[in-house]
Amino acid sequence: MICRQKKGCWLSGVEKNSPAQRAGLQLGDVIIQLNAQPISTVDDLHKLFNEELINVQSTVTIIRHTEKINLPIIPEESKKSADQD
Repeated sequence: MICRQKKGCWLSGVEKNSPAQRAGLQLGDVIIQLNAQPISTVDDLHKLFNEELINVQSTVTIIRHTEKINLPIIPEESKKSADQD
């Protein structure tokens, strides 16, 4: 994921079988909100994804082309984090 906009994070890729793919996120989407909280940088997104959101349905707001779309997403613990425990 790369932030190239003044506000939002542009998706440079979506992992197969990930929560993002299951939510319907696509290459080129720009994430602008998570649960109505504005996203300006990838750091903003990482700060909002905490243990309280794991396995809890949230809403991600994106811009796709010229359309603003709200998608349900259920974040899960990253496999990398789980492997390190």
